[in-house]
Amino acid sequence: PDVAWQDLGLSSTVLVTTAVLALLAGILSAIVPALQAGRRGVADVLRTSAGGITRSALRVRIMLSFAQAALSVLLLIGAGLFVRSMANAGNVDHGYEAEGLLYANINAPRDAIPPVEQLRLQRLILERVEQLPGVEEAAFTTSMPFWSYLVYDITIDGVDSLRTLPTGAPLVHVVSPSYLETMRMDLVRGRGLGDGSTYTAVVNETMARQIEEYGDPIGRCLYMNVRGTTTPCV
Repeated sequence: PDVAWQDLGLSSTVLVTTAVLALLAGILSAIVPALQAGRRGVADVLRTSAGGITRSALRVRIMLSFAQAALSVLLLIGAGLFVRSMANAGNVDHGYEAEGLLYANINAPRDAIPPVEQLRLQRLILERVEQLPGVEEAAFTTSMPFWSYLVYDITIDGVDSLRTLPTGAPLVHVVSPSYLETMRMDLVRGRGLGDGSTYTAVVNETMARQIEEYGDPIGRCLYMNVRGTTTPCV
């Protein structure tokens, strides 16, 4: 989905507004009884305790009761909307099946292992993981879905430039050939990642719509600028 995941989080505006409203509610609920008590002498308090409350005090109490009931209704409505929003968020189609997936991070310095040794180590780890009981598929990826620290300048044959979206620049995931099967992702068009013998790119529907402005996105060459070096046709 076209969601600005990096912008999600606690809104400072909502937090400040909630704090101010809570503070005002506390001050108002405390200041009204204090003002009433300050305007009355000891004799009035004793007479009121003996003979009941005055008309003005009764009106204030009724108004406060109505205000409390109205605020309670608003809180219930807000809670209901929050629960419905959480349920809708849980039903969003992420494009993959999250149930049964396990993401494990291999924490190693970037330049500690030579690239050739990294590939050999990846294959060894995948073989070991695939042999574990209950494991159906295993794959390597540079990051989790909807997040990536890889943001490269991308150029495409026949495409002048890609529009910058509110969600930011395109995120790049470098994955192993079995990634789509492991994530249970369905391809809308085109082919998968193959066996890894050649460079292959799979784009989401958001990027495909941008490329469609210049023609069919299937079969185009995609180039990425990685640390000042342009990759071969992907």
